[in-house]
Order: sequence, then structure tokens, then C-alpha cells
Amino acid sequence: EVLAFFNVGIFDLLPLECQVDSDYLVGLLLTLLTPICICLIVFGYSLVRPSAKERCFDVFLLITYLVLPTCSTTIFHVWTCETFDEIDKSYLTVDYSIDCDSDRYAQLVTLASIFVLVFPVGIPCMYAVLLWRSRLELNPE
Repeated sequence: EVLAFFNVGIFDLLPLECQVDSDYLVGLLLTLLTPICICLIVFGYSLVRPSAKERCFDVFLLITYLVLPTCSTTIFHVWTCETFDEIDKSYLTVDYSIDCDSDRYAQLVTLASIFVLVFPVGIPCMYAVLLWRSRLELNPE
């Protein structure tokens, strides 16, 4: 709870609920696809200006580092349902409009399962590989 201040996404600062009728699936897609699109733009720029390749890679690492907590938290919220015994139904705790027995929830779980491999698993694995490849430079013996 103390560090929740540092786990702020861009869409928390710019709420879209006022302008667009959306649910958690739309928010999940926006939260996860925005950094991917930004990284693709950075990659495209590095292709156009090869002299900026190293700088673009630094920007890519910074983006992945900054979005990892928010994207991971957003993904894992998909599996938090609250059961209401009085009506014998479960609803997603971050969006009570989504019934955890519905097709919409099944779409959320499928999407989140795929993106678990990209963000909470993929990014740390990428960092581990990059560190492993640079281990002799980082700690020459």
C-alpha cells in the first residue's frame, strides 16, 4: 500500500470512462498495448536512424522497466473475483460489471494468460538474458 503511489498507469491519470463506455477488458488492452506500440515506434525510429540505435535501446529498457509493475498488476487483477453468497455469483473485483462466469470474463482470462508471458515473465527473462550476456563486462574476474 505504501508503494502504491509508484504504481500509477497513464490511464489512471487520464480516465476514459467519462468519454468511452468501457469495461476492464478495454482498460486491460489499452494498458498492455500502449507500451508495446511505443516500443514499436522506438524500434522503427532506430531503423530510420541507425546512429540512434543504442539510445533507442536505452529508451526501450526504460519503458519496459517503468511499465512492468503497472502492466503486471493490471494482468493479475483478472484473477481476483469476489463471490456474493446472497446471490450466488462472482464478480471481478476491479470491475463489478463483469460476472466471473461470463464469456467476457473468459476473454479476459485468455488475454491475461497470454500477456503473463509478455510482461511478468517475459520482461524479467529479457533482463536476465541481457545481464547474463554482459556478465563478464559487469564483473570481470
